[in-house]
Amino acid sequence: MLALDLDDLPYLGLMYPGFDVYLADAAVLLGLGERETYPDLIHHGTYGPRMRRHAAQCFAGESCVQYPFEFAPVYKQLRLEQGQDGIRDGTATG
Repeated sequence: MLALDLDDLPYLGLMYPGFDVYLADAAVLLGLGERETYPDLIHHGTYGPRMRRHAAQCFAGESCVQYPFEFAPVYKQLRLEQGQDGIRDGTATG
């Protein structure tokens, strides 16, 4: 499960390792308590390995991506060439 926060600077990051953990936490079955940041579960003994696996697969090993996205490792990993993203010369194609 991802957290999307658009209040200040755009933020997209891991929050739960899966929908199952989200539902259990929403039903107060896990006793996770209050967390300081969205990806706090990445350090949890049980859910951390699953969160780190998602981070490696989705965010180039990071737990989140924040604006400006051009400097995020995941952006560099995509290696988009001009035209691959549907934009050429500043205009959208397709």
